[in-house]
Amino acid sequence: MAFRTKIGLIAFCVGLSALGWLAYSNWLGRIEARIVQRVTVDGLELAHPLQISVNGRQVTVSGLVNSEAERARVLRHLHPHGPDITLVDRMSLLAEAIPYVTHLIRDARGVRASGYAPSQVAIAAVVAQIGAGDTDLQLAAGISEAAWREATDSAINSLSHLQAGTLRLEDSQLHLTAMARLPD
Repeated sequence: MAFRTKIGLIAFCVGLSALGWLAYSNWLGRIEARIVQRVTVDGLELAHPLQISVNGRQVTVSGLVNSEAERARVLRHLHPHGPDITLVDRMSLLAEAIPYVTHLIRDARGVRASGYAPSQVAIAAVVAQIGAGDTDLQLAAGISEAAWREATDSAINSLSHLQAGTLRLEDSQLHLTAMARLPD
């Protein structure tokens, strides 16, 4: 084989490899960008954020869900985005707390919270309300976030007017033990 033929074949192979790499890197990014635009959980009211990642035509959904029904609703929402994608379910089911108990305590150290909370957003709201107090809230399913937030907002507001108190939110009941200072 002549020297010119060998150089020509080598140049052809290098050029073909470069074109293949360029097409792979350029088109893969475009395909993934299109899939990311199509596959969203917008419109679903979820208590916990979900992460969606795309690798080629494989879409992975991860995060926390409160129930199997919520998981099924998310998968039904994402499934009709086309037969050209593969959906991988990496969602974790949040444990349900029975009974669902949250304690709020006000004493000389300030307001403290412990027990269960329905979401990270709810925990952040409680932390913002009680300020310097400490929280030991764990995520658990079993109560609506709106009902829990309304109850804890009212409870923290009520405890702020008392000298000391313990409030226990158990499922749908509030138990309050408090000490109030009488006006002079």
